[in-house]
Amino acid sequence: MADIPTIFHAVTEPAARGFAAQPARNTPDGHAAFQQAVQDFAGSQLEWELLVTHPGRYGQWDAAIFVPATGA
Repeated sequence: MADIPTIFHAVTEPAARGFAAQPARNTPDGHAAFQQAVQDFAGSQLEWELLVTHPGRYGQWDAAIFVPATGA
């Protein structure tokens, strides 16, 4: 498995099949920045694909799970 990448505005950690990301700041602005950073990261990846997000506080995501991209 590839190294866990860095996503701006997120804390990342290993997960069962890939890695999980959560907002670095538990504030409305922190969650908004996290959601945008996850969307930007997912849109630019060939190695990882976004499996699921979890809706959370402030009307933004509070978690995202990435798995290795099929064919990677």
